[in-house]
Formats: sequence, C-alpha cells, structure tokens
Amino acid sequence: MPDIRFVIFDMDQVLYDYDHQVRLRLLEELTGRPATEIDAAVWGGPHEAAAEAGSPDTAEGYLAQYARLLGYPIDFDTWADVRRQMMRARPLVLAHVRRLKERADLALLTNNGMMLKAALPVCAPETIELFGEKAHVSAEFKARKPDPVVYRRLCAKYG
Repeated sequence: MPDIRFVIFDMDQVLYDYDHQVRLRLLEELTGRPATEIDAAVWGGPHEAAAEAGSPDTAEGYLAQYARLLGYPIDFDTWADVRRQMMRARPLVLAHVRRLKERADLALLTNNGMMLKAALPVCAPETIELFGEKAHVSAEFKARKPDPVVYRRLCAKYG
C-alpha cells in the first residue's frame, strides 16, 4: 500500500456537526424575523453558492451582503458567535486527524466564503491548531466542491 502524503479534510459534518436549525433559531431571536424567511432570503438564492466560489471576495463584503439579505445589521462578532453555536466538534475525528498529522501533510477545504475564513479562530479553533495556514475555504480558490478544479488548485498550492 502506498504511503499517503497529503490528506484534505472537509469541516462541516466531518470535523464538526453542523446544525442549520440552531443558526436559524439564533438569527430569528436576533432579528425578530421568522426563520423560514431568513432561510429563504440568505440561503434560498444564489448568494451563498456565489460566496463559496469567491464572490464577494472579502469577509467585509460577505458580511455586508449577509446583513442586506438578513435585513438586519450584523457585525463580525455576532456572525462568528452564531456560527460557533451551531457547530459541535467531533472529538474522535479530531483525535484521528491529530494522529494522521504525524504521518501526512494535511489541509482543510470547506465550501464557505471569506467570512468563515476570517472567523475560523472563533468558530473552529481546532482547525487552526490542526491545519494552521492550510485551513482553507473554497472561496480562496474561486471554485466550490465537488468541482475538481478546487481540488486541483489546492493541491497545486502545496505541490
């Protein structure tokens, strides 16, 4: 069996449980707007997929778009706190990643926009511990999974 030299991990539903309903409930409490309306406005259209593919290409641009779609002003700390509360680390998987890190080069690639990239230290500090600068969102590569181009660009970055 050949040696595995490079492993790419996803984040949501792999390293972390991800509960969209928790996020909707928190946003409903924050804004007073019904969760179904929030879901349709923010995630029901093309905006999130475009952000995952790099448009907007900054955390600030993403946050401005998110606030506009949400119909409510939201700052970085609030956004990051909501995202953090909807996630739960999977300790057994993270332990496996720590062991694998001793034998292989690792990277994280999650379909997300630049806002999550900026918020990773708050939302998912284990990703920074495990992957460091190799913790990536798809927006950095201007493509989203499962498009093979996002994987090619990530692998090219690390040779």
